[in-house]
Amino acid sequence: MTTPPFDAIELVAFMPTPFGDGGIDEYAVEQQMEHYRDTGVTVGLLGGLGEFYAVSHDEATQLMRASVEGIGGEGKVLAAVGFATREAVRLAESAARVGCRGLVVNPPYYVHPSPQAFAEHLRSVTEASGLDAVVYSSTHLAIDDSYLDALVNVDGFRGVKDELSSPDEFTHRVKRWGDRVDFWAVGEHTAVPYVAAGAKAVTSALASVCPEASREHLAGTDRTGELAQLVHDSVRLLGVEPGTSASVAKEMIAAVRPWPTGVRGPQTAASDSLRSAVRELVVTMTDRYKDAER
Repeated sequence: MTTPPFDAIELVAFMPTPFGDGGIDEYAVEQQMEHYRDTGVTVGLLGGLGEFYAVSHDEATQLMRASVEGIGGEGKVLAAVGFATREAVRLAESAARVGCRGLVVNPPYYVHPSPQAFAEHLRSVTEASGLDAVVYSSTHLAIDDSYLDALVNVDGFRGVKDELSSPDEFTHRVKRWGDRVDFWAVGEHTAVPYVAAGAKAVTSALASVCPEASREHLAGTDRTGELAQLVHDSVRLLGVEPGTSASVAKEMIAAVRPWPTGVRGPQTAASDSLRSAVRELVVTMTDRYKDAER
C-alpha cells in the first residue's frame, strides 16, 4: 500500500460544544466554523469533548444546523450519534435533515453487543439517515476482526476511528480491510506510524485552534523537537485533571477567539492553574505561525 502524503490526510477536529444561556451559543459556532472552513479542517460534533451525554436532542439538532449553516458548502460536518439504537436513529435522521455529511457512531455504554448486534445497530442508523458512518473503536467496544467481518456487510459502513490498536495491529487491519474500510488514527501526537500504515484521517483537539501545528507535526518537518513537545503537551493537558477534558478543550479555543467555557455535569471546570497553562501553550503555539507569516 502506498502511504498518502501528509497534506492529503483528512484532519478531523471534534469541537467542544459551546453552551450559552438557554442552549447552544450559535454565534460562537458561526465564528468557529469560519476557522474550520478557512483551514480545511473537517468538523466532528457531539463527541466526548463535545459532551454528547449532556446535550438534549433539540440542542444536538440546533448545534448540527448552526454548524452546517456556518461552514457553508465548502466545509464538511460529521455528527456523532450514540445511546440506544432508537435514539441514535433519531439523531442520525436529524443530522441528515440539516445537511451533515456523515456520522461517527459512538460506542455503546454499559451494554457490550455482539458483532452481529452492533452491525444491526449500525444498519439501522445508516439506513434511516442515508448517511455513511465511521464507528469508534474504544475501550468500551473494541472493533476487532470479528466485528469488521460483520460490519463490512452493512451498506453505509465507511470506517473505524481506532484509538486502541498498536501500529502493528493497525497495519494488519489496513492490509486486510483497507480496500473496503477507511481507518482513522486518534490524535496527531501518536499518529505518524498509523498514517504510514495507511490511516486516511487523524482526529484532533488541537486542530480547533492550530491545525498548522497538527499538519507540521504529522509531516515531521520540525527538526528542533519544540513542536513535538507542544503537541504532546496539548494532549497531556486534556488529562491532567480528571473530568476536565471538555473544559480544557474549550479553554484552548477561548485563548484565540471568544468562546464560552462553561461545562455541564458531571464534567467539571479546569482549575485556574490549568486554565493558565492551557492558554499559555496555545499562545506559544499560535505565535509560532504568526511569526512565520511575517
